Amino acid sequence: MRNYVSKTGFTYFPETSDLSTLTLPVLPNLIGKKWDETALAYVYSLRPSLLRVVDSTINAFSLDSRPWRVTVVLGTNGLIESIEQEVDVLLPKGVANAEALKCALEYGLDSEQVAWWKDAEDTWFDGVATHRLYKATPEGPVPFPYKEG
Repeated sequence: MRNYVSKTGFTYFPETSDLSTLTLPVLPNLIGKKWDETALAYVYSLRPSLLRVVDSTINAFSLDSRPWRVTVVLGTNGLIESIEQEVDVLLPKGVANAEALKCALEYGLDSEQVAWWKDAEDTWFDGVATHRLYKATPEGPVPFPYKEG
């Protein structure tokens, strides 16, 4: 990775073309505030491609991904509960997807958790019996290597 330490900054050119999409929490300073023109002014700073404002009591989410879309979730009292933005992220060498990138942040790039995703074509979460994430392999299901503690 290039050394980006500088007083004035560098013109940035991505070091890879491998991309994935994930959702990031943004603007935590607006949580608990009223959704109004002031909050909208801050959301504008994110340069959203789409703006979605939803009531937390109604399931208004979809499984589509729209890069740079911002979703504001309002509570029953009209206050902001969360703000998230769907973003494109660069994948470092050896990182298969956005879920593996999340693992890299938590466990490190060279962790077994990042390596687990490399051949994970079909994954599922067993929310009833084991409450664990699995991937399908020809040898059978392989559980995600959670760290205990």
